[in-house]
Amino acid sequence: MLAGGTLMLTIRELWNQPVWWQLAGLAGTWSIVDIFAALAANPNYVTAALIIKPPGTANSPGSWRGKLYQNVVVVDVNDGDTVTVGALAVTKGITCAYTHYIPLNANQYSPLTGQ
Repeated sequence: MLAGGTLMLTIRELWNQPVWWQLAGLAGTWSIVDIFAALAANPNYVTAALIIKPPGTANSPGSWRGKLYQNVVVVDVNDGDTVTVGALAVTKGITCAYTHYIPLNANQYSPLTGQ
């Protein structure tokens, strides 16, 4: 088990709703105040996963590696705009904090793959 830190998420903006509505429990919120009120009303932590799938291993999850981030909570939502000319996407930044992470490797059971 390794120490905590922050995760910087970049999520593609949706056309018909705020980007953070993709995160559990945040649908229907419109501002950072609404987001923190929703998080405070339901103080459950979540687990986030980073899974690295080397080329050619799509059908062999035992070859994947990554990290399982524990006790993740949103600490900032960037509602500014970053527009990339030539790209058909607008991205938003979300910062999360976590208490620790567990390495995900081929020798352990993963709740993500069921193996």
